[in-house]
Amino acid sequence: MVLGQESSGQLQGIQSTQLSFYCVQRVDITNPLDTDIDGIDDLFELLNNPLNPLNAGDAAQDFDGDSITNLLEYQYGTDPNTLDPLTTIETSPLHGEEGAAISRETVIYFSYPLSQTAVIDTNVFFAEFVDQPIPGRIHMDPNRKVATLFYSNSLPASARIRVALMGDGIEDFAGREIDADGDGTPGGNAIIDFDTLSLTAISNTIICGRIFASELKDLGGGTNQFVNVPLEGVTITVDGMESTMRAVTDAFGDW
Repeated sequence: MVLGQESSGQLQGIQSTQLSFYCVQRVDITNPLDTDIDGIDDLFELLNNPLNPLNAGDAAQDFDGDSITNLLEYQYGTDPNTLDPLTTIETSPLHGEEGAAISRETVIYFSYPLSQTAVIDTNVFFAEFVDQPIPGRIHMDPNRKVATLFYSNSLPASARIRVALMGDGIEDFAGREIDADGDGTPGGNAIIDFDTLSLTAISNTIICGRIFASELKDLGGGTNQFVNVPLEGVTITVDGMESTMRAVTDAFGDW
């Protein structure tokens, strides 16, 4: 068969065309890939433009200019395109709270995790009563967002307790100094004053109650009826006055 000039040209065009083949893979969004192996999954990058699942270099960049790399933004669930505020704190008890139990610990909640190298000890997080330190120990949760001051003994009753957190030098996960005093700038000290409950006895008054088990008792017999179960022999005390203000429940759970 002899090809004409037009047919020959068409064949040459077909022969010179480069063919490409693609493999389509179905990926569950609950277990996305990390195509560019930059530590940020493809789904997060697609949802947060201009992150690119084919560009490994964007993980080290800081799109919003808040000194937190895009990789850290991804790891800690913050928005890589929105300026993140400094790490602030909330406390329990609150500043100015009244009637705090004398057995109560003091807790600091950080808005962002602290650095793995940040040290929270009794030199920077401590309590005082009339300018005297109150002994205690500090526990930092594994998530680095909660620090708890547990006191060695019960706090004094009817007292004003002062707790301080010295924020200078304490860094968050992004290496930024925390804003302990909430003034919008790094550093500063947080002061939390609270009052413990009063143990002054009030004449001609009583406190009474009834103690039941946490689970109801099934009467059985297919009645589908349940009743409270009183607890006998339970000791009830008043914090700070355990030796003088105490009671034990009777067979009906009364005290």
